[in-house]
Amino acid sequence: MRRFQRVLQGLLVILATILLAPFYFVMTGGLRRNQARRALRPVLARLSPLHPHTLARGGDNGYSVANTTPWYTVYLSVDSRPDLEATLVAAARAAGYDLSSVPAVNPSGWHLVNETSSCLVASVDGRKLSVTITRGGQIRLYAHDRRITWAQPATPEPGRAILDVHVSLPRIDRSRAKVTRAQQPAAERRSGA
Repeated sequence: MRRFQRVLQGLLVILATILLAPFYFVMTGGLRRNQARRALRPVLARLSPLHPHTLARGGDNGYSVANTTPWYTVYLSVDSRPDLEATLVAAARAAGYDLSSVPAVNPSGWHLVNETSSCLVASVDGRKLSVTITRGGQIRLYAHDRRITWAQPATPEPGRAILDVHVSLPRIDRSRAKVTRAQQPAAERRSGA
């Protein structure tokens, strides 16, 4: 009898997995790549002189049910050098962003940073890049990663700073979905449009 119960439980788990997998793909945007992550790569590649170490990262491809804006955030521990801001500005400029200083409120607008933080922002063709530099005090990491939980506080180690590097892309307009030839009006089909 116990063996039958275990087999039945195993079959129920398999069945539940099969039934819930499509729901999961719809909710998370399926297997589409996050273009915001790709847009941030050129900036991150130019930060190697700062000896970056990734603390946490997260994002959304913009195709999930809850979000139509692709975004990506990475938290880095870097060397706290006197030319840190200049290095960040140069890295962003080489990737097509012209960063400028703003008051120490995170440009994403949904959480505040501490008094020792400085913020740099840029916006180009609907793409927004923000970098928050925290040299002392705590910053909350709004991401998941190994040994990191959502909103976990982090403090820079001596001689290091924490960067919150965030990029968001223009909203995905789902109403402009691909139209098949059969769905086109007859006049457009005849004209070859």
